[in-house]
This record gives sequence, structure tokens and C-alpha cells, in this order.
Amino acid sequence: MSIPIHLPGGEYHVTGFDPASSVAEVISDLECDLGMRPARESGYTLLMEDPVNRTVLVPLSHSAKLCDVIAKWETNLHPTSVTIPQVIGLHYERFLHLPCPGRSPIECKLSALQLHSAALGGVHGMETELATCLGAMIAQATQGNCPYHNINSAGARTSIVKYIPENVRTRYKDEPATGKLAAEFIEIWQKLRDVPAATLYQKYCTTLDRWKYSKSTLFRGLYSRPKDGLKTPVCVNVTEKKLTI
Repeated sequence: MSIPIHLPGGEYHVTGFDPASSVAEVISDLECDLGMRPARESGYTLLMEDPVNRTVLVPLSHSAKLCDVIAKWETNLHPTSVTIPQVIGLHYERFLHLPCPGRSPIECKLSALQLHSAALGGVHGMETELATCLGAMIAQATQGNCPYHNINSAGARTSIVKYIPENVRTRYKDEPATGKLAAEFIEIWQKLRDVPAATLYQKYCTTLDRWKYSKSTLFRGLYSRPKDGLKTPVCVNVTEKKLTI
């Protein structure tokens, strides 16, 4: 049997498994196939899309049998989805941000793409200078040399939506400010011409390691107040040394 595993950045890897395979065994096979360090060192694990809300990823117990996970997922599908063939979505992602010495090139790539995706969603605030620098690295690594020679072109301006976090772009809503942000981004991207993708992914991770939020994992949830049962959104920030709500 085989199943596709989604990786950060929109790629996926098809892995084979025995019906009796545990999640831990599937993760071990992935580590061998991709060239990743063990989960206890890298923080990467296997997650599944929630059967009701597929935008939510749920980490899997390493001791569970993958066939049991799939069967339970199909049983818990939303009633409106039962009539349409559905396939479980499995994701291999970094779940906990552990110390990173000795990471492999593929781990740098996956970590950079996953962190970039999280940054675009504005999970944590980021300074404009850092955001444009990191965005340009990802642009060069994934798209190659900058195709825009005119920083005022429509393409140059729209590119910042793909590479600059939303909470940074909102600081530059008016036209002159948007143009200035796009110009700074394109200028950095042009300076990275011909730099290999592997080098950029490594530099991205090294740069982000110095960011104050780089070694934390943010979990979102709802808190039900004891007095009236009103649900309030909360965020739990987990680091190696502390947990903050």
C-alpha cells in the first residue's frame, strides 16, 4: 500500500506502508527516504487533516497503527462529505521547534518553507527589514533570478503578496508606501542573483534562528469561561523552557 505525504512548500512524497505499520515506522521510513534526522532531534512528525475541518492539522500518536488512523478518520468524516470520495490528508511537518545543530540540507529546505508559510500568515509580528530579507531568500530559492527589472512594474508589486507577511504589508497600505516596500524587496532579490537554493535555505534558517520567536511553537484554541461558558480565543506559546498563554 502507498499514500502521499504532504511536505512544506506544496510538495509531497509517496511512501509505501504495510497495513500493520505504526505511525513511528512510517515516520522512520520518511526520515530514511528524505534524509531527515530522527523526530526526537528534528521535531518533525506526522499530522493528519481533521476529518471535519481539514484546515486543522492533528499530530498522530507514534504508537498508533496507520490503518487504524485511516479507518477512524473515514468514520469521523463530516456527514456532508460522505457522499464524495475522500482521502485522508497526511502532512510531515516540524511540530516542535527543537535545537537545530546538524540539520541536513533537506531539513533546512522543509523548515524554511514551513516557517515562511507561517510568517505569511502573520502568526508572530516581524520587522520589515527582516521580512523583506527572508522573503527575498525564498523568492530566489523557489523562483530563481528576479524577473523584474522595473521595480515599479505591476508584477514587482504583486510579488510582495507572495513573499512578504500580511502584518508587514498592512503597514504600507497607501500607494507610495507599497511602492517603497516593493522596491526594497526587489532590490534584495536582485542582489541574490545566481545564489544556489540550498545555500539560501541554510541562510534562511540561520537568520531566523536569531529571531526571538524562532524557537517557539504557537498553538491556537478556545477558552471556555467558567462563569458564562463564553468561548474566548487564546494562544499558547511553547518553548523549551516555558509555556505562555
